[in-house]
Amino acid sequence: MKDSKSVTELILKSIESWKTWQLVLLLGVVAAVVYAASFGNGWTLDDFPVIVDNPDVTGLRAFWEDSYPGRPLREVTYLLDYALFGLDPVGYHVQNIFWHALAGSLLFLVVCQLGSSRRAALAAALLFLVHPLGVEVVANTSHRKDSLALVFMLLAWWGLEEFRRREKGYLFLGLAGVSLGLGLLAKQNAAAWPLFVVGYFFWGGRWYGAQTIGRRVAITLAASVAAISGYLVLLSVRQDLFFSKAIPVLSKMNTTLAAGDISTYLTMVLKSLAFMAVKIVWPLSLAVEYVFSPPQGWFAPWTMAGILILASCLMMLMVGGKNRVLLWGGGWILTMWLPVSNLWPWSYFAADRYMYAPLAGVAVVAAFAWERYVPRRMACDLAGIGMLAVLAGLTVHQVGVWKSPATLWAQAYEVSPTSTTVLNNMGSVAMQANDLELARFYYERANQNMNTPLTYYNLGTVYERLGNTEQAMRNYQYFMMFNDPKYADVAQKLRLRLLRRQLGTSP
Repeated sequence: MKDSKSVTELILKSIESWKTWQLVLLLGVVAAVVYAASFGNGWTLDDFPVIVDNPDVTGLRAFWEDSYPGRPLREVTYLLDYALFGLDPVGYHVQNIFWHALAGSLLFLVVCQLGSSRRAALAAALLFLVHPLGVEVVANTSHRKDSLALVFMLLAWWGLEEFRRREKGYLFLGLAGVSLGLGLLAKQNAAAWPLFVVGYFFWGGRWYGAQTIGRRVAITLAASVAAISGYLVLLSVRQDLFFSKAIPVLSKMNTTLAAGDISTYLTMVLKSLAFMAVKIVWPLSLAVEYVFSPPQGWFAPWTMAGILILASCLMMLMVGGKNRVLLWGGGWILTMWLPVSNLWPWSYFAADRYMYAPLAGVAVVAAFAWERYVPRRMACDLAGIGMLAVLAGLTVHQVGVWKSPATLWAQAYEVSPTSTTVLNNMGSVAMQANDLELARFYYERANQNMNTPLTYYNLGTVYERLGNTEQAMRNYQYFMMFNDPKYADVAQKLRLRLLRRQLGTSP
């Protein structure tokens, strides 16, 4: 009798496992179908320095020479692409889709592991896979670092949970450690993973007896006050370094920052969070570049919206101790946003790729709400499928935007027509098409922002090709006057070229 019961349990377990892997296979098919159009895409954006002009991807010996430092795991994956496809971008897109599909499949397994039904887990994974905000990472080969980092962070979590569930499951603990290390080799934002784990187990009531809501509320508020205080102390101590980095970051938004004006910068961070949250809910007019002005103070709608989003994530920590799915989703959103928040000046305030990892948490919270509050009726399921179909259609359209530099920057120009980066690249596209007058139009508009010397160099090149030597030299002189160390190589090559021309030795 016991034997027959154990056999029956084994059969049922095998059937359930087979159903799970069928759904994983389905997720891979969905990712491949949605992103199939990317096979016709060429090189865009950072693909040129990261892949096309990067000797590190051409072989193991070149890889160890490390001519282009940073993100070694990404370069390892390029070694395989280069060995199989050379510099044909089609093969690179195959691997990009694979990593994205794997991230969605792991998210599905993690949500099942957290105790949700396969229905909710499938909803979370599908929402993540077909959401248009993922296009920048999947359709652009150089952003593979984001999908790689997410895959290994999710795998690290899965391994850690399996270790916690099993007796002597040290193999899974080893898997978690190795996966975290690989995630860090893919992108530095994986450093947020330990913070997420500590927060999850702490607020989940597994440490220090933090089971009651009142205690969790008190701890959350105390931790928030401590974190904000520490951040403000850091800003005051390193104010000179902060402003030296904040000024160029804000200049990308065509905004200046007065000395000591930390408030403008912080409200810009909050607006950026709210801005990208809107893109998650309403993913239209997506672009590689966003430019917007700072909000008008702490009580401006955009600022308050950013504060509300952060408060919502903290609320999930406060009340989510009894619901692992809600706690996981809210904690993941918050911790994965921190590395890309620009709280310490780093790069862009807003970008689609920055939302790739947080989007996994958003999908989990959405699936939690779907399972908890939406009735299990066919009409509701059809409405959910319809919503996913709309998102998939928007994703297919956005994949087409990344087809070439011309299509990419044309879309960006529609969304952010005042961006210096966009105008510069529109000028470069016109130059490649040999439309010098159109290139001059874009470069002159970029010059009006006065936030990079490169526009003067580009405009000088246009005038030189138009035969207007006087205007060319004037713009070259402006470029040299900036003496920007970022463009030291460009300046040196320009000096040598002009010297050869003056001596009559230029070709």
